[in-house]
Amino acid sequence: SPEELATAKQSLKYLVALLKEDKSAVFSDSKTGVEVHFSNKEKTVIKGLKVERVQASAEEKKYFAGEDAHVFEIEGLDEKGQDVDLSYASIVKIPIEKDKKVKKVFFLPEGKEAVELAFEQTDSHVIFTAPHFTHYAFVYESAEKPQPAKPAPQNTVLPKPTYQPASDQQKAPKLEVQEEKVAFHRQEHENAEMLVGEQRVIIQGRDGLLRHVFEVDENGQRR
Repeated sequence: SPEELATAKQSLKYLVALLKEDKSAVFSDSKTGVEVHFSNKEKTVIKGLKVERVQASAEEKKYFAGEDAHVFEIEGLDEKGQDVDLSYASIVKIPIEKDKKVKKVFFLPEGKEAVELAFEQTDSHVIFTAPHFTHYAFVYESAEKPQPAKPAPQNTVLPKPTYQPASDQQKAPKLEVQEEKVAFHRQEHENAEMLVGEQRVIIQGRDGLLRHVFEVDENGQRR
């Protein structure tokens, strides 16, 4: 009912205070670790607790499709082991995984729209109020994938060029080339490797190129 949903949205601190005043009945489930604080104002005395971790139905999955959700069926039991239809809100504490953060808690009444509930998170539990018992779910925040670390830019240090004094450097001989065209008149000439101070004949068809190579000194005088 709207009244039940309004009760579920009340401040947790306020409800905790009320339950302390009426000495709430506290039950815990050894298998799941779920703990429930029932009001002693209930018309039917609560004698037990039934908790099951269940799979979400197709209808329920639409509220947290693809997310890390945990769904529980929680019921208060009377002395005969029958489910009790609660008249007052209860407080539910569900253990959570270490280093994970809860982002949403849902009240999932059968055949009705889901209701997102206010909640508090401690290091070990998520705590919320339950208007009456059916399915409840909490959803973890998605773990962020670590981004690969970008390598730090490295400065490439180039070796400094080594300079030698001019007196120590090997002085390469300077060469001077003189070319002149000649006609060979079909004569055969050997095309030998060019050497300093010698000449090489380059044959191009009937005409050729006579190349003279001389070594010169620093003043440009041929040796």
